[in-house]
Amino acid sequence: MELGPLDLEKNQLVAVRRDDGTKTTVPLESASNQIRSLLDQVQTSLLARAEKDLKEHTKLVENWTDFSSTLDAKNIILAPFCERIVCEDNIKRESTR
Repeated sequence: MELGPLDLEKNQLVAVRRDDGTKTTVPLESASNQIRSLLDQVQTSLLARAEKDLKEHTKLVENWTDFSSTLDAKNIILAPFCERIVCEDNIKRESTR
């Protein structure tokens, strides 16, 4: 929120959304309700963006060549795993650089 001397003279404030940078002039008398609404919209927008990014960066891989390159591309990997300690140790050793 931006609130300067000119805004006070006009009985308003300026709300800037952190998700898209848009600015909205809000009358002080309705600021409480409008800010609450804006915060809800920002929350919905940020959550949708995070869910989209998560979905786009979660990859299923089934071989080691794809594993390394997919990991290097900053993705979350879903891969088969035999659940043995020796396999886990190999994965850690081979994927750590």
